[in-house]
Amino acid sequence: MRNWIIIILLLVVGTAGAETEPQTALIHIGPDDFKTETLGRETVEGHAYLIVQAEARTGRIANSLGYCRIRAWYDMQDRVTRKVLLLDQDDVILTTIRFSAFSLTEGKPRAGRIEVTDHSSGQTTVFQLDEFTNPVNPLTLI
Repeated sequence: MRNWIIIILLLVVGTAGAETEPQTALIHIGPDDFKTETLGRETVEGHAYLIVQAEARTGRIANSLGYCRIRAWYDMQDRVTRKVLLLDQDDVILTTIRFSAFSLTEGKPRAGRIEVTDHSSGQTTVFQLDEFTNPVNPLTLI
């Protein structure tokens, strides 16, 4: 389970400050910068989900990212991440990321559609990846 949390973190996190800070001020953020925990299980429309959360260990990390928690819904039957929430310190949802239109590529599930909703602006952006020869696999993106 820790491996897929690490991949989700790398998918969502990357290198903090890339857009706002000078190149020398970039900080590397990795899986050790987060405390992870399993929050429980949930069944939605017949699918069993494992809900996990990763929380930034320091305020510096949270400030660099603009959020302090990542909460993910992992579909235990299909073995894919379906939804990721980025939350602030008060558990307010900042961004929702949904993965769908999965297909198998080399035996691995790959998302053909990613929907990102910015809750502060209300804007939703959809990335349709079906036409690419190597669609995104949210579990093994890196």
